[in-house]
Amino acid sequence: MNADLLIESIEVEKLIFDPDNPRLPSSLKGYNKEKEILEWMLLNENVLELMGSIGEKGYFMAEPLLIVKSAKKRGFYEVVEGNRRLAAVKLLNTPALAVTKKNSVAEAAKDAKKRTKKIPSILFDTKDELLIYLGYRHITGIKEWDALAKAKYLNSLRISLKIRDKQEEFKTLAKIIGSSTSYVRNILSGLKVYSLIEKNNFFNIKGLNEVSVEFGVLYNATGRKNIAHFIGIDPDADDPSKSINVKKLEELTSWMFAKDDNNETRLVESRFLKDLDAVLSNNYATKAFRAGRPLHEAVLLTGVPAVIFAKSINKAIDNVKIARDQMSNFKPDATMLMVVDDIIKISQDLKTLIKAKIRE
Repeated sequence: MNADLLIESIEVEKLIFDPDNPRLPSSLKGYNKEKEILEWMLLNENVLELMGSIGEKGYFMAEPLLIVKSAKKRGFYEVVEGNRRLAAVKLLNTPALAVTKKNSVAEAAKDAKKRTKKIPSILFDTKDELLIYLGYRHITGIKEWDALAKAKYLNSLRISLKIRDKQEEFKTLAKIIGSSTSYVRNILSGLKVYSLIEKNNFFNIKGLNEVSVEFGVLYNATGRKNIAHFIGIDPDADDPSKSINVKKLEELTSWMFAKDDNNETRLVESRFLKDLDAVLSNNYATKAFRAGRPLHEAVLLTGVPAVIFAKSINKAIDNVKIARDQMSNFKPDATMLMVVDDIIKISQDLKTLIKAKIRE
C-alpha cells in the first residue's frame, strides 16, 4: 500500500458493492444487484446489529472502506473491503431498500441517533494493489475470511498476476499472503473441485448450497492422496481438476455432506478424513464402505490381515468385557445364553485355526 494513501470521505450514493466480493454467493456477483446483496447480507451477515451500532454511535473513523474507482460505472467507487458496513449505512439512510426483515430495518433506521452521508474511505490506484493488501489482512492477518472466501480471493489474485508457470505462480501467491506453496496449491485445487460441485447443482443433495457447504472439509479432503486419486485429481497437471470423475465426485460429496435421519453424514466428522483416505486406498475396504458399512468398520479392512485380526480381536474383547460388566444391572434370559454359546463356539474354532497355523 502506498504511504501517500489518505482517508477521505465519499458520499454513500457513489459507493457500490464489490462485483467480485469473494464472500458473496456466485449468483450475486456482478453489477446492479444492490437489493439482492442487501437481502443476502440481512439474512447472513448480522447487518441489523451493525445498523444499531452505527445508528447509535456513528461511523467509526478507524474502520475506513477500501475502495477503487469503478471500471464499469463512471463516477462511482467499488467497495472491495467493507461491504457489510456499506450495507448497514445504506439501509439506515434508505430503509425502503430492504426486501426482507423490513420491519426490523425500519425500526433500526427510526431509532438511529446519527446518520452517515459520507463514509471514510481509502482509495487505491488499482484493484491489484488492493488485492495484495487484503492477502495479508484476510488470509494470515487479523481478520480471517472463511476458507471459501480465501480460495476465491486467491483465485482472483492468481488471475490478476497472469503468471504462466504454475510453480512460480504458487510461490508468488504464497509470498504475497505469507503462507506455503502447498497451502496455495491445495486450496486452489479445492476451489476447482468446489466449482465442479456447484456446476452440478451440488448434486441435488438436500440442504447443500454455497452457504452451507463446508469448503474447509472439501479442500482438506482433496489434499489427501487417496481421496484425490479416487476422484481423479492429477496433482502434476496444470489443471488438476481436468480429469475428475464426476460420478465419483458425487459419491465423495454425498459421503461428506449428505445427512441421514439422525443428521449425520457417512464421514460423521471432518477429523475422520484420515480414515476415509485410508479406506479409499484399499479396494476391499472401499467396496465394503460403498455397500453401507460404517466408516469405523470399513477402516478396519484397510490394513494387512494380521493388523485387521488384532484390531478385531481387541475390539471383541472390549465389547465382551462391557457386556460382562452390565450383568448386575438386569436379569438375563435364555436367548442371551445362546448368544454366549455362539461366542464360545466361534472362539474355539478360532483357537483351533490359530494352532493349525502355528504348526504350519
